Amino acid sequence: MDIWITVPLSLMQLIGIVVCFTIIDRFGRRPTLLMSMSFVFVSLMMIGTGFAMDASKLTVAAMFIYLFSFGMGLSTMPYTMNSEIYPEEYRGKCVAQATGVFWFSNFLVSVTFLTLANALGNEGIFYLYAAIVFVSEVFFYFLVPETSGLSLHEIQALFIGPEGEHTSLSDGENNEEDYGSTNLELSLNTEIV
Repeated sequence: MDIWITVPLSLMQLIGIVVCFTIIDRFGRRPTLLMSMSFVFVSLMMIGTGFAMDASKLTVAAMFIYLFSFGMGLSTMPYTMNSEIYPEEYRGKCVAQATGVFWFSNFLVSVTFLTLANALGNEGIFYLYAAIVFVSEVFFYFLVPETSGLSLHEIQALFIGPEGEHTSLSDGENNEEDYGSTNLELSLNTEIV
């Protein structure tokens, strides 16, 4: 019978994803992501507190909030923003690598969860995850720009350094029209790994 709890939990993430699709263009990618991360942080703290207080109803309610919040931004936004920030000629490889990192991170969480839960306790592991989300949110707040409604050229301009240096890659061709100039040039033989 306990297996049936996964149905409403999964439904909450699906609802979060649908909400994301309806608000992403209205509110923007960055605010949606930051809002999602804030609610994920709070819900992970609630889950940890639920375990610490042995309050199963709080823990389950926080899981619903977590899955909705995760679906609302953290599960969808990495794919959305990754498809926008790379120059067109590198986009396929970069998105594939980012997706690989994403799934490898999921794998690491899966294989370390029980070990960390045994070492930190059920509440400790969720407090640890909350701390990771908090640090990530601070990073995103200061370093991730809004890309909603911008052209590729405008997005590339967001990555110009303080001295007018571009931090984007160039293949040595004249891409200034599409991507802006860059001080970092790669030969045509160089592969992006």
